[in-house]
Amino acid sequence: AYFTHVIFARGKEPRHGTDASVEYFFNTNISLKPKKNEDGTVDYHSLDTIAAVNEGDLLARLTPADKGENGCTVTGETMPCRTVKTLRLEFGKNIRANEDRTEIYSEVTGHASLTDDKVFVSNVYEVAADVDNSTGDIDYDGNVHVNGNVRGGFVVQAKGDVIIEGVVEDAVIKCDGQLIVKRGIHGMSKGSFCAGGNVVRQFIESAKVS
Repeated sequence: AYFTHVIFARGKEPRHGTDASVEYFFNTNISLKPKKNEDGTVDYHSLDTIAAVNEGDLLARLTPADKGENGCTVTGETMPCRTVKTLRLEFGKNIRANEDRTEIYSEVTGHASLTDDKVFVSNVYEVAADVDNSTGDIDYDGNVHVNGNVRGGFVVQAKGDVIIEGVVEDAVIKCDGQLIVKRGIHGMSKGSFCAGGNVVRQFIESAKVS
């Protein structure tokens, strides 16, 4: 018949996929910037340094990559879809994954951190050096280990033990477990220390301890 359309060849556009992505459910952008008070002063105590998590909390969810689908030209040649980025969840101890490893959960109450795209969870909060303007006050649900000193005017509170490798100045320390100060306490008549367990130290000078 005249004027009848006949398909001799048909092409197909490629369907481009999407990259894999990971969504984190804890604070991955820890801020060490001090806050400004309404009166213009700077608050070096309330820094946002701990991403607290509870046992069973969802830490991260992976959305796998969609690889897409190749197309073809009218002459049958392949039209490739773009290459997509694949990812997988990387994590350390105290974390469990679901069966297909698309979700990870904390096995402990503590804090989470993200280092080089790997998730870590610990129930011991490690302070690398001093508790001072760089850390602000510490309020933690587990154990606290300070590798340096606790400077005057700062507060450390913990539901577990507090271990301090250096000295403590006129600070406030409260813990439900033991308080261990490896070098000693210089309270300067203003320091206050309260422990639910033993207080272990080399010396105590001008401080209130209970």
